[in-house]
Amino acid sequence: MMMMMFCVQLKDMQMRLDEAESAASKGGKKMIAKMESRVHELESILESEQRRSQEADKNMRKHEKRVSELMAQLDESRRSHDQYRDAVDQLETKIKTFKRQAEEAVSHRLPIVSLASGSIAGKVWGSADFPKKVEKEFRLSGKSILDE
Repeated sequence: MMMMMFCVQLKDMQMRLDEAESAASKGGKKMIAKMESRVHELESILESEQRRSQEADKNMRKHEKRVSELMAQLDESRRSHDQYRDAVDQLETKIKTFKRQAEEAVSHRLPIVSLASGSIAGKVWGSADFPKKVEKEFRLSGKSILDE
């Protein structure tokens, strides 16, 4: 009898063991499925982030190229500006020289014109015929415009 009781207990324990293994197996499978789902989710997030990173790198290279082009344009503009500024400075120097020469020429000629015609410059100032009138006055006075 005792043997029979042991056999019954053994069968009962065997059944409980099978149920526990089955439950553990099902729980483990659920956990494995849950982990695999999480892995797929994380892989999807990783791929998305990699695409975003690649797009950001592409945009960064594009903008760096644009910045480089703009810097080159800026350098060229600065060189052109410097060249124009030099040209303007040279022209201003020439203008000053010509003004000075014109003032010197007028100051050297004006006394001759004044002496010859009694202040011709005051009489005809602003006239378009000024050079002709001065020449006429000089001819009348017997002097040449070229003489000083």
